[in-house]
Amino acid sequence: MLGKSAIRSVFIGVVLVLFVSFAFVYVMGRIAVDSSRRLAYQRAVLLDFNRFLSSVKDAETGQRGYLLTGDERYLEPYRQAKAVVRQESAALLRLAAEGALARDQVARLNSLSEEKFVELERTIDLRRSGGLDQALELVKGGSGKALMDRIRAEVDRMALSETRELEDAAATADSTSTLRTAATALTFLFNLLFLSWAYRRLSRETKSREEALLETSRQKELISTTLSSIGDGVIVTDAGGRITFLNAEAERLTGWNHSEAAGRPLPEVFRIVNEQTRRALENPVDKILRQGNVVGLENHTVLISRTGSEAPIDDSVAPIRQPGAALFGVVLVFRDVTRQRHAEEARARLAAIVESSGDAIVTVDMDGIVQTWNEGARTLFGYEPAEIIGHPASVLFPLGQAAEVAANLERLREGSPSEQRQGMLRSKTGQRVPVLSTLSPLRNVEGRLTGASVILRDITPIVAAQETLARGHHELERLVDERTTSLREMIDELQHVSYAISHDMRAPLRAMGTFAQMLFEDAQAGGLSAEMIDYCRRIVIGAGRLDALINDALNYTQAVLQHLPLEPVNLSTLLRGLLDTYPNFHPDKADIRVEGDLAVVLGNESLLTQCFSNLLGNAVKFVAPGVRPIVRVRSEAKDGSARIWVEDNGIGIPRNSQSRLFGMFQKLDTTYEGRGVGLAIVRKVVERMGGKVGVESEPGKGSRFWVDLPLATVAA
Repeated sequence: MLGKSAIRSVFIGVVLVLFVSFAFVYVMGRIAVDSSRRLAYQRAVLLDFNRFLSSVKDAETGQRGYLLTGDERYLEPYRQAKAVVRQESAALLRLAAEGALARDQVARLNSLSEEKFVELERTIDLRRSGGLDQALELVKGGSGKALMDRIRAEVDRMALSETRELEDAAATADSTSTLRTAATALTFLFNLLFLSWAYRRLSRETKSREEALLETSRQKELISTTLSSIGDGVIVTDAGGRITFLNAEAERLTGWNHSEAAGRPLPEVFRIVNEQTRRALENPVDKILRQGNVVGLENHTVLISRTGSEAPIDDSVAPIRQPGAALFGVVLVFRDVTRQRHAEEARARLAAIVESSGDAIVTVDMDGIVQTWNEGARTLFGYEPAEIIGHPASVLFPLGQAAEVAANLERLREGSPSEQRQGMLRSKTGQRVPVLSTLSPLRNVEGRLTGASVILRDITPIVAAQETLARGHHELERLVDERTTSLREMIDELQHVSYAISHDMRAPLRAMGTFAQMLFEDAQAGGLSAEMIDYCRRIVIGAGRLDALINDALNYTQAVLQHLPLEPVNLSTLLRGLLDTYPNFHPDKADIRVEGDLAVVLGNESLLTQCFSNLLGNAVKFVAPGVRPIVRVRSEAKDGSARIWVEDNGIGIPRNSQSRLFGMFQKLDTTYEGRGVGLAIVRKVVERMGGKVGVESEPGKGSRFWVDLPLATVAA
């Protein structure tokens, strides 16, 4: 295998040979280019000579035409030829000044051309002034022809000289081209032989290097696969700190993919700051270059990803170098420690909670030996941690209960769930302490049971309160029994009193009404004056009103005090019976309709009859004068109850009066008959059956009374 010096010598030789051959070809090419330029130059000079001579001839031809015809149009070619001759003369003078032509020859040629044009101008002037014969005589004199011959001879001499130079330049170009072609061929042959030799010498080297590169590629692929598959983030840079590799975890944490990050400086992709001060941290590559060994990041380092998200990390940075060689890269290995940080914080918080908790928190192993003892336990039982940790927890139990610790641990082994128990423990001084204990299993990371956590809460105030509450409960039951018996007796007495009052009040009232009615009838027969007749009429009306009022009060008392059983009641049947029975509900007096089938509710039929007779009676009564009452009854079921609507076209009720509508003796409009008791009875009846009653109304827009009652099917 060739060494580095041999390979260097081979390539230097190839470069030198190529340089020499290219230099020779370049020189030959320059000579060929110069020869080509000379050829082109000489051809251009000859072309100028021909154009000069041709222009002089054109001028002479134009002069002859004008002399023969006198037509000014023949002078136009003359003038053009004259201008071209002057241009060519100027060009020849420039060439002479540059040394390309002989100056004396160019001077003679210009002098002859000037003489020729002087001669031509003179003949033209003679012809223009009318002297055709004189002009022809001048032409026939031969001076013009002689000048033209001299010009032609001078041009021929100069052209002959240029033609010889042209032939020399052509010969030089041909020889140069031949030499260049030969040199190129020889160079190609030499290079071909040299490359053949180099190929044979380098083929073996190439093959061995390919094998070495293949092996290196395998090793790199293995390393890349290994780095890509590990759970930590890995970034590799070159010696200048530019990224050459990122694995999948590094891509996730930085937010950069490999193709975008490759070639970028490490700080651009790996942005790290101090979590507490937000100060940008030193580039790890710079630290490696300065220290030359493995380094780690500072504590509380946060990586800021491309998207702006942050993650606490821990890492190490190591130089990449071969033994005895200079550093050629850096490898950075880092990991997201968010979960670890959270776990540490959770453990710290848990420890702080346990230590600062007002409850006693104790842990024991599977043998019942105390492992931890918080401040709450020290306060509750009086033992210092050094006095109790490492000792059996049974010292806390009163005599005869020490086996309870072992029994509780055995239940945990059997998988019994955690439970709260109330019991009595013993403090260091021997005082009995009532506690509420919660026993929970403790398991290691493998799920194996290692002990138990016990939370003990001092419930001395609760026990005292429970005892006080128990005594109060018994006393309260005794008082309730006494008050209930007294209340029942009072209700019975009220019922007897109400019946007695209604009977004793109504008996004389009826007598008064009867006697007043008799007087009223006699007065009408003519026995009394008109004034007496009016008094009798008023007594009869007042007695009847007072009797009705006493009857309403008795009904309200019955609704309040009477115990009535509840049973399913079909409201459709009940409402149709009301419409057929009461005269005020007859179709001739009011339009009352029951829409659809009404609900079957749980209630008392007698109370419901009284309720809806009052609602329908009010709906028919409270309408504007001359308006036919229109009443609609319907029901709807929702959430186990039925709402029955009674809608009318009456005078309506002001919103500020609706709150007192269902009170006793609340008569809102005195122009209508009534005693203000009906709706109070409705409210009390509905409440006795476990329902509610209400109204929606506006003045002049009628009223919508609703009654909520439990459905019979749901209640059953």
